[in-house]
Amino acid sequence: MKKVSINGAINSFKGAKISVFDRGFLFGDGVYEVCKIKKGKVLFLDEHLDRLKYSLKEAIIPYPEDFERALFEYIKLLKNETGGLYIQITRGSHLRNHIPPDNLKPNFIIFYFPYKFHSLKEIKKGFATIAIEDFRWQRCDIKTVSLMGAILAKIKAKKEGAEEVLFYDKEGNIREGASTNFYAIKKGKIYTHPIGNFLLKGVTREKIKEISIKSGIDFIEEPPNIKDINFWDEAFISGTLTGIMPINSINGIKIKNTFGRTTKKIFSKIKEII
Repeated sequence: MKKVSINGAINSFKGAKISVFDRGFLFGDGVYEVCKIKKGKVLFLDEHLDRLKYSLKEAIIPYPEDFERALFEYIKLLKNETGGLYIQITRGSHLRNHIPPDNLKPNFIIFYFPYKFHSLKEIKKGFATIAIEDFRWQRCDIKTVSLMGAILAKIKAKKEGAEEVLFYDKEGNIREGASTNFYAIKKGKIYTHPIGNFLLKGVTREKIKEISIKSGIDFIEEPPNIKDINFWDEAFISGTLTGIMPINSINGIKIKNTFGRTTKKIFSKIKEII
């Protein structure tokens, strides 16, 4: 379906237009969400809207009054589609100035896009990753459209033959991936960085946490350290469209079990809901 909702008006992709003075275009001054669509149904929509509202609050951008009406109207058009749903809300349009005028009306866009989800064969193979010191800004809890840091890191990963980048702090504590949350497994226990300003509170992460607790798996919110990589039995990443993806190596160092017992257990449970 090649249609986009711009401030509630449905347009074709070719006919879609937005002001060149939109602050998302000029400054990256906006926030976004990506949801998974499965046969026309948006998965975990309430959780994504809660996170969207959090990002808007932290970015001091008002929640558009007519946004949800437009969103649900657009969702009705999806019918039996499977893929991704992109939502973006910017501070609005105005002549370029760092300081926005008072009472600026936000702009929003909503569109569906097709997405090729990973096969079981790809999941069993896992991802090669690289790990680098985090050079991004200090508010990664806000899902901002300003993604230059992630893009530069992903370009570096591609050049090095990897599929994802892991960011660690000055002490080597791994925070998250460029577009995923990260988990290390040791002796059947899952370790992941606690929620805070330096990483995004992933919707899939929270589902993994719930599944772990219900399944009797220790879910420990302590940051795995890159120096301990040789002691990990398994590692994986997660994301809305990524689902769960095992890691087979970090910076060329092989992980003991790519699709190990604990990862398999979490995967078998979460695939029932995603």
